Amino acid sequence: MKKKTGIKGIWTLLLICLTWACLLSGASAKETAPSLSKKQLTLEAGTRKKLTIKNAKKVKWSVNKSKVVRLETIGKNGSGGVMVYGEKAGNAVITARTDGRILKCAVKVEKSAFQKRSPGMLYGITYTFEVNQDPPDPAQPVKAGEETTLYWDKVRGADGYYVYYTDSAKGTKKLVKRIRGAKNTTCVLEGERLGGYSVRAYQVTKTGTKLYSKYNTEFCIAE
Repeated sequence: MKKKTGIKGIWTLLLICLTWACLLSGASAKETAPSLSKKQLTLEAGTRKKLTIKNAKKVKWSVNKSKVVRLETIGKNGSGGVMVYGEKAGNAVITARTDGRILKCAVKVEKSAFQKRSPGMLYGITYTFEVNQDPPDPAQPVKAGEETTLYWDKVRGADGYYVYYTDSAKGTKKLVKRIRGAKNTTCVLEGERLGGYSVRAYQVTKTGTKLYSKYNTEFCIAE
């Protein structure tokens, strides 16, 4: 009876040792497997964040929506990770391929505070004036001209403004003038343009991304 008990004890001890060996082997493999620093990433348009990877010597990075997110590889063969730049509001997925493995990170780009601002109410005044001929020609009648001056509110953080024109409230906006400088909140347009005008500000961020504010809250009709 003592002999059987001894053999049973040996088998039990061997079973425990094998179990621990399997657990330690699995933990070691898990520690050495490639992994991303984040599986989800949120940032504002015009900003950037770093995404790194562990236990990888050569990585191929890609993103499914390059207009939403721009990537800049860090280190040799992408092993240092990527710098993630938010280009515009939206969702994207970053993929890292290494050693036959595919790792993914979901990215959400939100609108910045600047993009939520607006030039406010837009005012417009149309002037009619006479065009002086130089030298005067008695045979030709005096010509009349028109120009429209637009006024809007300053947008904090702006680098300038874009002025748009459309012939109807639902028509396609056409860029007619670019105004540089945040303090320049007036625009003179020559010629008669019966229709509507709208303005929005733009900003070039430190990451090189150009952002746009909302359009003015009111539509100005030139008369």
